[in-house]
Amino acid sequence: MKEVSIITGASGTLGKSVTEALLKRNHTVLAISRHSLNKKNKNYYELNIDLSNLENIEDNKNEILKIFKIGIYEKINIIHIAGRYVEQRLPLKYDEINKWNEIFNINCFSFYYIVSILYEEIKKINNGTIIAVSSNLTERVNANTASYIASKAALEVITKQLAYELGQYNTNCNSISPGVFFSKMSSNISTEKMEEIKRNTPLNRIIDETEIKDVILTMLEDKMSWITGQNIIADGGNTIGF
Repeated sequence: MKEVSIITGASGTLGKSVTEALLKRNHTVLAISRHSLNKKNKNYYELNIDLSNLENIEDNKNEILKIFKIGIYEKINIIHIAGRYVEQRLPLKYDEINKWNEIFNINCFSFYYIVSILYEEIKKINNGTIIAVSSNLTERVNANTASYIASKAALEVITKQLAYELGQYNTNCNSISPGVFFSKMSSNISTEKMEEIKRNTPLNRIIDETEIKDVILTMLEDKMSWITGQNIIADGGNTIGF
């Protein structure tokens, strides 16, 4: 089966891992990210787009759709991995409140807009999987991360809404909520904090991105096509470990 996969956040730790895995599975991949991956593969295409401003997506709408002029596909996958984590302490200044727009654009609104751009292709292909990467913080919150958690919670609800609306086109939509894993985003977390997270995780370890990648790859398989509108928590039990 010939599949096309559109991946946001493709230059990040997890996004890069998922991109490489799907290319090995002979997917045609459109990678959307701020930075180039410089992949040399006949099935690889990329667009360098800053998702913090939705006008950038609008300006590249036709470029996104070009992937469907290259081939005829039997399945479409949309995998939203792009995300930004920002800590903000109360009381906030006005410009810090404005930062919420950027966080929501990257973590949530860009995903919904890209799905909207691809809507006609989703209908035409009539076979798809949509996955949005959220965070286990939506289950238990955290200090000074209101904008991040709120945007990820909105992402999960939008994914459920898409599951309801796109089910008629044989497209299942789910979110995946990882806990902390070794990545660029977690590189600023202190060793002491990582040890604390590990102690509060029943499986007693911090993973790298490969195990989250494997969850995504599994959710893309046909045997998972009956699962839709769900949030899959993949955190070693961290949300129950406190």
